[in-house]
Amino acid sequence: MLPAVQGWGQLANLGVLMVGLLAFNSKGSGPYSHGAAGATYRFSFGCIAVLIAWLAYYRTWRMKPVAGSKMKPVKQAEKVSVASTQTTWDASQVWDLLNLRASSCCAATSGMCNL
Repeated sequence: MLPAVQGWGQLANLGVLMVGLLAFNSKGSGPYSHGAAGATYRFSFGCIAVLIAWLAYYRTWRMKPVAGSKMKPVKQAEKVSVASTQTTWDASQVWDLLNLRASSCCAATSGMCNL
């Protein structure tokens, strides 16, 4: 069983916000100014933005597509193609399917539907 880690992230975020308020406030203690609160807010979002930008870069240009390379031999062994797993529907097939479901609904309710 894995321990819940969401609380630890919130605690770490609270620590970052407290240190940021202390760093950006010129007095070192409360009451905190609007400028200190705004700078702390921008700093905390800036830290996460840098992390997300690095993760996007790493995922896009550095990470090798492992899942696709592992699935390719399995698909070839099972003779599965993209065309065989996709179906195309036209409007009449969709309408027939909807009518079939509606008629089964009426049959289940002893014909009490008004179609």
